[in-house]
Amino acid sequence: MKAADRLGETLQIAAGKLSGAQDANISTAISLNMILIKNTML
Repeated sequence: MKAADRLGETLQIAAGKLSGAQDANISTAISLNMILIKNTML
């Protein structure tokens, strides 16, 4: 679980550094995917 959390944080930080409307959509998609992955692992 902790490794997945670290991966999620890394992806969220990377996504947060992106700019622009299209990149914001990608950031949202990454966040939603991480939520789904975490819920699946529980």
